[in-house]
Amino acid sequence: MKWKYANKENSVVIRTHPNGMQESCLIEAIAGWIKDGNTPEPFVPVELTPEQIYEEQVTAKMVEISDRELRVKAVAELEAVALVK
Repeated sequence: MKWKYANKENSVVIRTHPNGMQESCLIEAIAGWIKDGNTPEPFVPVELTPEQIYEEQVTAKMVEISDRELRVKAVAELEAVALVK
């Protein structure tokens, strides 16, 4: 199982096990493997269809909204705790 770069910055590597399970980590985690003379395979960008790009944008927006809602809720809870004290 060979490691390969997972992003264009070459900061993350990934490998796929024979059973299909994938493992990823920061490049620093495999420093010993690299020192032993190994080199990760190069990053190969994936060409996305317009539908996939749209789906990624929608998902990112949903995550952004969820994060914002969680922050608002956390602030409200902290303010409520502060009022009780």
